[in-house]
Amino acid sequence: MMVKGIIGFVFLVSLVWGQTGSTNSFNAGSWDRPLACQSSLDINVPAAATTELVALVAGDRVRICGFVLSGTGAALGSVQFLAGTGTACDTGVSDLSGIMSLIKDTPMAYGGGLGKIFSTPVAEALCIKTVGASFAVDGILTYGQF
Repeated sequence: MMVKGIIGFVFLVSLVWGQTGSTNSFNAGSWDRPLACQSSLDINVPAAATTELVALVAGDRVRICGFVLSGTGAALGSVQFLAGTGTACDTGVSDLSGIMSLIKDTPMAYGGGLGKIFSTPVAEALCIKTVGASFAVDGILTYGQF
């Protein structure tokens, strides 16, 4: 009986929020609206550096919908997405992703561009950090900021 109640609730919510299979999701107290990221940027980060990708805007979050990364230089290195304030997120830094290992010239893709895969806290910039003395990262990122 409990399963029928849960299925009924999910169906009711899908009717209220659009359609069955919509990309609305509950986010610990509020509904996130479905979004298709309309902005993109090239990623070109030097070795052993933290680089700001999207500047903070007061009252806005940066919502990341997808990315493709590829390492250049050394055979192996790693990269991590961060959020923060200050120059290149050097103040109030928080991790948005784990440390992701990359192999030179082997692209890593994540996300399809519809719906967010992670986001920054409100009024924080999006940054990326490379680890490795001679390991740089190139790629592309799709995002929405609101």
